[in-house]
Amino acid sequence: MEVKDLLLGKRILFLSQDDLIAAGLLDCEAVVEQVRQGLCMHQQKKTVSEKLALDFDVDKDWKVSALVGVIGSYAGIKWLGANKDNHALGLPRSNSIIALNDRATGKVLCIMDGTLISALRTGAYAALAIEVLGPPSPASVGFVGAGVIARCALLCIAATVRDRVNRVLVHALKREEEVQFSRLMEEKTGLAVEPATDLGEMVRASDVTISATTVMAPLIKFADVRPGSLHIHFGGWEDEKAYVAACAHAPNKVICDDIEMVLHRNTQTVAMAYHEGLIHREGFHGDLGEVLCGEKPGREAGELIYFNAVGLPVLDVAVASRLFEKALSEDMGMLLGSRTAHWILSGNTQPANG
Repeated sequence: MEVKDLLLGKRILFLSQDDLIAAGLLDCEAVVEQVRQGLCMHQQKKTVSEKLALDFDVDKDWKVSALVGVIGSYAGIKWLGANKDNHALGLPRSNSIIALNDRATGKVLCIMDGTLISALRTGAYAALAIEVLGPPSPASVGFVGAGVIARCALLCIAATVRDRVNRVLVHALKREEEVQFSRLMEEKTGLAVEPATDLGEMVRASDVTISATTVMAPLIKFADVRPGSLHIHFGGWEDEKAYVAACAHAPNKVICDDIEMVLHRNTQTVAMAYHEGLIHREGFHGDLGEVLCGEKPGREAGELIYFNAVGLPVLDVAVASRLFEKALSEDMGMLLGSRTAHWILSGNTQPANG
């Protein structure tokens, strides 16, 4: 089947999470490459990425968001709902669907589960950041948080920059979460993972730290940060603002996926520090896409580097479009919709539709 068949047949393809996995969603190398291309195209102004978030309760991370992206032949929207209380119901904190539109006609082509796509494209940031911003020699990587994003980050790291890692540690709110993460991720990646009950000790031992929690408190203390290390920030306010402020002064670097979007969203440490006047706009080195495209240098020596990702909607669309095309070519998924339009829409009498 091809896109024109959906257009002419007036049908929509539905892809479940199982369909997406069958189409190659868990190919982390492909996800990382798609995110790399998406970031470079975003840097070259060849994409559109917009986000609308309605926060009902910041402490609970209770919100609904609409994330719109346009790349290549597709436009798309990720419609997302999140609440930390979901864990008590056995649900992921964040749940989403993605709708892909044909860019030329605007017709919806496909609706798919978006939760795992979103998590894996976020995890891909970690692999790319280590590639161009991480220490040159094999590094110890310390995770703050043991949830979905941490799992996806380690999967992407193991698939693409495994040779840059010599030790993995994890700190979580509860000891059992650290142990569970360690056992699961050792099985899935083949990398040895060590539980780390003392967060400060783990940070002091880590060349790369990755924060992926929903905690709004400065867990990571600047005094514990290892000289010349890389911090990859996915959460909210998880580290001291003094840490970011120090990274905003040369030779250190603050790098984002999209500086303006990070500052506008204003939910993460780097944005808070900026709006409080602790760092200034010229203190930002640039965006990750600029580094990946060779427009700006990544790591140059033993500087501290702070990478902050707010999440670009266009990356969801980039990953989703690859999976859509694969599923379409192999007749995966379920076709939805009526082949003929109702007479109200067509202007023609069609008794079969009432």
